Amino acid sequence: MNEADRFLELIENSKKLIYKVCFTYGRTESVRNDLFQEIVLQVWRSFQRYDDSKKFSTWMYRIALNTAISFVRKEQKRIDNEVPMEQEFVHVAVQTESIGGDGDLTRLHQWMEKLDEIDKAIMLLKLEGKNHSEIGDVLGTSTSNVGTRFNRIKNQIQKTNGGRENE
Repeated sequence: MNEADRFLELIENSKKLIYKVCFTYGRTESVRNDLFQEIVLQVWRSFQRYDDSKKFSTWMYRIALNTAISFVRKEQKRIDNEVPMEQEFVHVAVQTESIGGDGDLTRLHQWMEKLDEIDKAIMLLKLEGKNHSEIGDVLGTSTSNVGTRFNRIKNQIQKTNGGRENE
C-alpha cells in the first residue's frame, strides 16, 4: 500500500475523532467544515514524520487539537461579532451514550463553549475516556498539569450546578 492510500485509510478510520474536535471548536457548520479540511491538511503535511511505533490516534489528536486552537484564534481575530452557538449537533460528532439525553448534551456543549482552548481539549479527551497520562501525551503536558486543570474544571462544574455534580 502506498503512502497516500495508507493515509486515506487512517483518516477514514479516525474520521469520528476529527469530527469531535471540529464540533468542539467550531461554532457553525461552515467553520466546522473549514476546520475539518485544515486538520486533514495538517495531518497530511506531518504524515511523513509519523512514527509507526506510536499510536496514530494520539498523534493525530495532538495535530487536530493544535490546529483547532490555532484556527479558532485566527477566526476570533477575523470575526468582529460573535456568532450565536447553534443548538443542533450532528449525531456522529459526539456519542451521547454516557452523557444522557439530548438536553444534557446541549448543556454540556454550551458549558464547554465557555472554557479556554486547552480546557476544552481536556474535556473532549476525558469524554473520550482518556486518562490523565494519555491526555498529557496528546497535549504535550505533564500528567499532573492535566490533573490540576481537570480538578479546576470539575470545581467550575460543581459551582455552576450548585454542587450537584458527583464527578
